[in-house]
Amino acid sequence: MNTARGKYLQRRTGATQEEHEKKRHIATKICRNKKKQWLNNKIKEIEEAHRRNETIKFYKDIKAYSRVDQFRTLLICKDEMGNALTEKQQVL
Repeated sequence: MNTARGKYLQRRTGATQEEHEKKRHIATKICRNKKKQWLNNKIKEIEEAHRRNETIKFYKDIKAYSRVDQFRTLLICKDEMGNALTEKQQVL
């Protein structure tokens, strides 16, 4: 960015850092609220499918929602040289 505004935003001053933290806080709050809203809508859809006796859709949605917790976390470590190790044996 060669504009004066771009240079201003890249300077690390107390004012710009404070402004950045405020905006980051607002963005985090918006994301958190959107996630809550999405989750509530998903729960309502599942409840509605149950009320309508749409058992296939009901169980499919439950399975899709609970599958998120089943993903295995990937172990990644760095060696002395800073290279990422992803193989189980290398990590151990």
